[in-house]
Amino acid sequence: MKNAASLLIFVCALGAVAIASSFKTVVITNSTFSINVPDHHFLRIYNFTQEGGSTRGVVIAAAATPTATTPTPTPTPSATPTPTGTPTATPTPTATPTPTPTPTPTPPPRAVLTATMIDSTAPPEFIQPVVIDGPARVTVEPVPSAKLVLTYRKFSEPTPTPTPTP
Repeated sequence: MKNAASLLIFVCALGAVAIASSFKTVVITNSTFSINVPDHHFLRIYNFTQEGGSTRGVVIAAAATPTATTPTPTPTPSATPTPTGTPTATPTPTATPTPTPTPTPTPPPRAVLTATMIDSTAPPEFIQPVVIDGPARVTVEPVPSAKLVLTYRKFSEPTPTPTPTP
């Protein structure tokens, strides 16, 4: 019975470590923190606090630059010479110009979250988790004489399973 209880505690502790390991916490003091969120992934921010400093820290999300798709060129028919008794000039086919792809405009970077100030004289501020879908680049600039703490988790979108047809 004693071994079963210790085994249960060990399994629960191991499960808690496995679950908690996917959360990441970053302390930002002097250098800019940035993370890329690839396509078909998303980032969930659970906590963003600040201790010290006079201005609040900000999480900035910018959409990743889309890649322009080049249209498939259409083949140009070639001229076939007709045999005649007298030589005639054969027209040289001219190449069709390929249109330049126009990329989709990217929205400007924007603030998605401001830091919660840790102050013992004020009531605590609470934040709701923020979700940023990819492709995106998330950055947090340091605040002079402040310590910023960011807790997040990156997820990949589940692959949809096809529904069987009857």
